[in-house]
Amino acid sequence: LSLLSLYRKMSRDVFIISYPCSGRTWLRLMIGRAFMLAEGLDTDRIWELHTMPMMKGGKRLPRVILGHDQEPFTKKPHEIAFDRRYFAGRKLIFLARDPRDLIVSWYFEQLKRGVRSGGVDYQTFHGPINDFVDLETGSIDTIIAFFNGWIEHHDGLSDFLLIRYEDLHHQPEAELHRCLEFCGYAGASEKIISAAVEFASFDNMRTMEQNGTLDWDTFQPGANDDERSFKTRQGQVGDHRTHLSPESCDRIDRKVRERLDSRFGYETPGGRIVV
Repeated sequence: LSLLSLYRKMSRDVFIISYPCSGRTWLRLMIGRAFMLAEGLDTDRIWELHTMPMMKGGKRLPRVILGHDQEPFTKKPHEIAFDRRYFAGRKLIFLARDPRDLIVSWYFEQLKRGVRSGGVDYQTFHGPINDFVDLETGSIDTIIAFFNGWIEHHDGLSDFLLIRYEDLHHQPEAELHRCLEFCGYAGASEKIISAAVEFASFDNMRTMEQNGTLDWDTFQPGANDDERSFKTRQGQVGDHRTHLSPESCDRIDRKVRERLDSRFGYETPGGRIVV
């Protein structure tokens, strides 16, 4: 294990872990665009961060690998487990999102997108959203258990960085800079970071998805005439109240406040602003 850890440190691996619908595609495109502009990479597969160090001109780049860590959405809360040995020697970025909004976005992902959801194999849910939040598998309780497990097992370690969806909204340039700095990459200027943020703006991502600009199967709508089937569905903070009943909102809010680790900062909807 120690030899494996040493090898991974030398290879500059960085993992980005998240629950689905936490903004991973958004962050992925920002990082990819920054890498491309800074190193002058000639590729149209901007989302393949793990291959960029092997491209011509990419030798300075870290290898960034994205994952959901054992598909937590297929598990009940008590089935969520953690084995840090798998990540030994690797830097870890955990991308979090307010569970209140996350559960709504995940509902539409399953209902409207199916296999478009990154090739994930799951049983698509067809019932009403207020029933979805209380499912035994992949419910709000599963999300809370997944978040808590990660913060309890990794927070405070030098190779762990917490990034929140809401902070990416509030200060995208600063959060992208934090990510790149944590990855050990200093090749992106402020101008490049701003250009990467603009490239991955909601409006531009929606346009690229509508036009199939990226030629990426995952980054396509389930149906062109249904806005709720787009990967870039809303991109808003606090959107859960638009779709959930007041009773469901109150129940979820209570669970998040009482059970979710306070280090995430989601005591109130949208979370506290980190400056």
